[in-house]
Amino acid sequence: TLMVYNKLTGSNQLFCSTASGIYNVGSAGAVGASVLARTNGKHQWVLFGDGTNNWLIGVNGVDKPAYYDGTTWTAVTEATSPALTGYTGNAVEQFVGVNVFKGRLFFIPINSLSFWYLAAGAAGGALTQFNLAGEAKKGGYLLAMATWTRDGGSGVDDFAVFFTSEGEAIVYQGTNPSAAGTWAKVGSYTIGKPLGRRCVIQYGAECVVITEN
Repeated sequence: TLMVYNKLTGSNQLFCSTASGIYNVGSAGAVGASVLARTNGKHQWVLFGDGTNNWLIGVNGVDKPAYYDGTTWTAVTEATSPALTGYTGNAVEQFVGVNVFKGRLFFIPINSLSFWYLAAGAAGGALTQFNLAGEAKKGGYLLAMATWTRDGGSGVDDFAVFFTSEGEAIVYQGTNPSAAGTWAKVGSYTIGKPLGRRCVIQYGAECVVITEN
């Protein structure tokens, strides 16, 4: 996986994750030692700012989530800074999907129809579960999450879309999944079965999904 970290200074860094580690590959020539050990190179990643640091966050479902603040890489656990707490057995290495929606980090674990989320504007802290099992009529597990917008940008029309392995797109609108007044289901849609966890990309205002069809 290639991951780009964009600094507040306007410069950027390019990293590559492999089954042995994450490497800085932003310069020509020989690649140095890994900056963080890994056992699976296939990461899903986002950039997220919490007001103090801009973070590059990568997850792969096997290793502890990788956090980078522009200087230091950290394999995040329930005891690091930042920390991820409250997840079942503190096994945060199970997170295989990550997305940012309405200023909030969302994580998807392996083999699950639940997503877990943090407080708005926080890169770490207590995680809260939201179970979609009752909405996934075809069963399966969550593959990915994306943001779909109807107004061409980040605005009131933004929707959170959760894709399952069986070809369901479950859509919610709101800002806080903990409160019924600020989180509501928009609808469920049937599509072809998505191909893998990197099945979706945001293209303008749309979500483009690669499926078996």
